[in-house]
Order: sequence, then structure tokens, then C-alpha cells
Amino acid sequence: MACPLQLLVRAQSLSLLFCPCLDLKTHETIGHGKRIVGLYYLTLPFAPVCDRVVNTVQSCSVKDKQKIWLWHRRLGHPSFGYLKRLFPSLFRSCDESIFKCETCILAKSHRTVFSLSDSKAAKPFDLVHSYVWGPARITSNGFRWFVTFIDDCIRLTWVFLLKNKHDVASILLEFCTMVSTQFHAQVKVFQTDNEGEYVNNTLASFFLAQGIIHQTTTSFTPQQNGVSERKNRQLLEVACSLILDMSVPHHLWGHAVLSAAYLINRTPSRVLDFKTPHDVFSDHVSPVSVSKLPPKVFGCVAYVHVYSHQRSQLDPCALRCVFIDYSSTQKGYKCYHLPTQKVHVTLDMTFHEEVPYYVSHSSPIQGDMGSELESLRLENDVFEDTALRKETTGRTEPSDRLPISKDGTCGLCEETSDHPLELDQSPISGDEAGALGVEMTGHILV
Repeated sequence: MACPLQLLVRAQSLSLLFCPCLDLKTHETIGHGKRIVGLYYLTLPFAPVCDRVVNTVQSCSVKDKQKIWLWHRRLGHPSFGYLKRLFPSLFRSCDESIFKCETCILAKSHRTVFSLSDSKAAKPFDLVHSYVWGPARITSNGFRWFVTFIDDCIRLTWVFLLKNKHDVASILLEFCTMVSTQFHAQVKVFQTDNEGEYVNNTLASFFLAQGIIHQTTTSFTPQQNGVSERKNRQLLEVACSLILDMSVPHHLWGHAVLSAAYLINRTPSRVLDFKTPHDVFSDHVSPVSVSKLPPKVFGCVAYVHVYSHQRSQLDPCALRCVFIDYSSTQKGYKCYHLPTQKVHVTLDMTFHEEVPYYVSHSSPIQGDMGSELESLRLENDVFEDTALRKETTGRTEPSDRLPISKDGTCGLCEETSDHPLELDQSPISGDEAGALGVEMTGHILV
């Protein structure tokens, strides 16, 4: 009997008179073929073996298909790869890839695996990612949101505080104007989510007029905006660390986020081969103005100098304040004077970085100065003390602070009263535009 494998043998070796024949699946020698008039005829020692070989190359029988489908339903729709391990004899002539179960698709549908993208933009501002965070229940001088812009090439981050979410459109236009004026460049692609603050007629008209491509994520797929999502998490983690480390009141979270962006832009990044975003940015363009203020411990005590014309000879020469931020429009640090609720911007100050301004009666979170359990035990006492008491030195009692929540977070989403800050307009602090509203309109952290 001519074996169906003879064509395979003929295609493999036309120059041999005798050729061994192998089972393609088991690689077992099942016989030898003899060439006769250009064809190889298989010589088998036993007939049952020939029957097995013929069945191997034939299509899946209807009977085997029915049994496979029956066991598939009996066992609760397992994958056909597992069924093949349970019943190898049924799949001897059937390939599991030919079985498609619609019930399995409907019952076991999963999301696509999102792999990290290794591609980066070649030049600054070729691709900019943007994200809006908020709203925060604890307002920071009226601000409840913040928007970030992250350059894909250099990973430099710009942060703007927002009082209203619909201000995103105006901030985005100002950001593009700043890029054009300061760096003589143009944003080519904006990558955002699919929320209404980005998808509206105002921005659609602007993108069309400027020739900017607006790429958005699909619905319920934040993974497609991964650069912004990860940067947002990093900003909040750093801000939360700054707040918790020095027991800073949570209504100052806006300054903590801006300080976090300032520090991140000056910290080496693995994506940039452990260079800082500012260093990589300097390799591409020459920044017009870059703040080079040395970092200081957020929330520490800072003594702001009082000039002679602002005091008498018997008055103190300095004010005890708390360091809260770095100025983006002036060369100086921002310090908050609690008794007068004014923000001073100056370089004439003395830092006590090891001394926290807001003294906590609970034990510190880390270090050898106390235990975390003691800190959690004192937390209830802090919440029960609802009266706001202030010492003459400017220190506040625990009621003026928000402690760590029981879940270990910084508690930015808990309700509390607003603490408005007033920007000092006297010569001691410099003249800033508005009471901290400058962050919303132009806090460019470069």
C-alpha cells in the first residue's frame, strides 16, 4: 500500500534509493521508503503501525471532535491545551488550535497586556504628556487641582495649581506660548486622557490652528497615558513624604507638590541614564532662566531677616517662619509666617533644617526617636482636640495639623477648613503677583 508520507519523503530526498520515514510528531522511525519510478513506497514491518501513521496525517474525525467538545463542557470549559493533557488519544488526530469556544470568550474575556514602550521623542517638545489631578477635599489657598506637563524626551515636568478644572484650557495655551517664546520651539503632539478638560471645542480649535496632533487614550484605559500616570504618582509620593516628615499641615499640600516638582527636575532619572532632567534639557537648548536655589528641608524652621526700617532697635531682627516652597519668579525661598499668615520671598534668612516648625507630640515616623505604635496611639487625641491654639512663638498645637491617617496615607482627601495665605507685599518678601495665585498662571519649574 502506498503510504501518504511518500510525498514528504520524496520532497526531502530525491537522490536516495532507500530513505527512512519518521513520525513528524514523535520523530520515531516507522519504516523505510524505496524509490520506484520517482516515488517512495513505505515498507512497514507491522500493519497496526501503518494504520496509526495514516490516522496521524488525516483530518480530525467527527467522533473525536464530539468527544472533545463533550469533555470541554463537562469540565467547565477548560482550555483545550489542558484537555489535550488529560485526553491525549483524542487529540492524536486533532489540533487544539481548531477549537474556538464562544462561551469561553464571553466568560473569560480579559484586558490586553500593556507592555512598556521603550520609544522616546527625539527632541524636546516633540511629544508632551499632560494629566489633571484632583479635586482635593483640602483646599490649598483655594486650589483644588493641579495639571502637569511632562516632556517625553527630557522628562522635565511643569506643574500648575488650579482653582477650577475648566482652567486647564487656558493653562495649556499659556504653556504653548511659553514654549514658543522661551525656547523657540513648538509642541508637535499632546498626549492626554479622554476627559472633557482636554476634549472640547476651545482646545480642538487651538490644536487645529497650530497644527498640533492631539492623541487621547481610549475609554477606561489610563495605561495608554503611562508617562503622566507614573509622574503623577511620583509627585504625590514625594509631596506626601515632605508633609509627613515634618508634620506639615495638609492645607499646604499645594506648596508640597510644587516643591516636589522642583526637586524631581533636579534628581537623576533611570530613564535618562541617571542624568537629571535639567542636565538633559541643557544638552538640547539653552534655558533662559533656571532657578539654582540649593534644596532645603521642606517644613523646617527658617528665620527671615527683618530690615532696619521695618523695626525698632529693640524689636527682633528676624521672624520665625516655616519654609514651604521655591519661588519661580524671584530668586528666593518662600517662607510662611503663621502669626500674620503672610508668605515672605527672600534670600535673607537662616535655616534650621533639623528643626521642624510644626512640633508633633507624637513620635516620629522613622528613626530612633520613637515608635510608630506610639504615634498611632496619640492620633486619636489629635482629632479630639478641635480647638485651634497657637503659642506666642508661632508654634501651633496639634489641632492646627492633620496627622497621619490610619491607612498610612497623608490624608489629603479628608475634609478640613481652608487656611488662606496672604502674600507679604512689604520689602522683606518681595512683590509677587497675587496671594499665591502665581502658581496657577505661571509656575514654570525649569
